[in-house]
Amino acid sequence: MLHLRAYAWGHSMGRLDDVFDFQAHSAGCRSLCEIVVDLALLTKGAESVERMLAWEQREEVRSAKTMAETPSGVQQHAVTFC
Repeated sequence: MLHLRAYAWGHSMGRLDDVFDFQAHSAGCRSLCEIVVDLALLTKGAESVERMLAWEQREEVRSAKTMAETPSGVQQHAVTFC
């Protein structure tokens, strides 16, 4: 499944030929990097898969807590990019 996503992203990015497509290219590059990380973790065995799932669950809980703590349910602080 992941290899099909990577193929589809590569095909889609090949069709982006306008100078204003830089945001779509950035999204595609980030997605491809995430797919590579997922594949690397999945090939290392069951322990890595469990750690990946635990991280996802932790992030869901963290996000839910942040939304519950803000009056409108939307994050009010600045967004940081890594």
